[in-house]
Amino acid sequence: VATSAEHGFAITAAPIIEAITPRTKAIVINSPANPTGALVSEAEMAAIAAAIAGRDIWVILDLCYEKLIYDPVPHNLPRVLVETMRDHTILTGSASKAYAMTGWRCGWVLAPKEVVASCNAIQSHSTSNVCSITQKAVVAALNGSQQCVTAMLDEYRDRRDLIWSLMTSDPRVRCVKPAGAFYLFVDISALLSVDGLRTSNDFCQALLEDKHVVVTAGEAFDAPGFFRLSYAASVDRLEEAARRFHAFIDAVDAGQYAGKAASV
Repeated sequence: VATSAEHGFAITAAPIIEAITPRTKAIVINSPANPTGALVSEAEMAAIAAAIAGRDIWVILDLCYEKLIYDPVPHNLPRVLVETMRDHTILTGSASKAYAMTGWRCGWVLAPKEVVASCNAIQSHSTSNVCSITQKAVVAALNGSQQCVTAMLDEYRDRRDLIWSLMTSDPRVRCVKPAGAFYLFVDISALLSVDGLRTSNDFCQALLEDKHVVVTAGEAFDAPGFFRLSYAASVDRLEEAARRFHAFIDAVDAGQYAGKAASV
């Protein structure tokens, strides 16, 4: 189910409900979302739950960015689901984002015991288990002071505002300011042309090769014409990336890429 920049990439119930068919087994929702940083509201989640309750359809709710929401908005989605469809709710989380523990490889699932048992069967034959050192570290993170999370969120907010302002200084570059996570999803469709860089994939490949700036083309998210930029980097690196990005746009405007697509 697609979301749109015109509506702030908001995740709403109506198109999800309309997409349900007799073959639907589960609905996966990521809030805040990757790559847009958009949220699903409690009201929209309640509407989804009400529409599918009793229909043997699961909701798999990915909350790995839940502690990285910039404004104080109601976002107790687990409560909404448990009140309506507890037996068909699967909650997933991770220490990677909120506690900057990406390399420690620890996540969790809360679900009916039959589902957890099946997860254990798969996990035990793929990576065995989370190592004991990681488990101890994650318990310490969850039970310890959350001031570090608040400080990180405040820093991400400052970086979001900075890089958003720098990237959109050219009016052809459009971007919805994200409500959560740490990505900008940038609309560069106005910079593409049949005579130059035709696709966002071409654009991102040329930006990498010529300016050494790494972004992820929108094609990876079924969203051509966009790219994802992570601002989980220092202010100095973000400012330099923006400078190189605009220098690249100048080269595009000068016709440097006329008649050719980037190599793959």
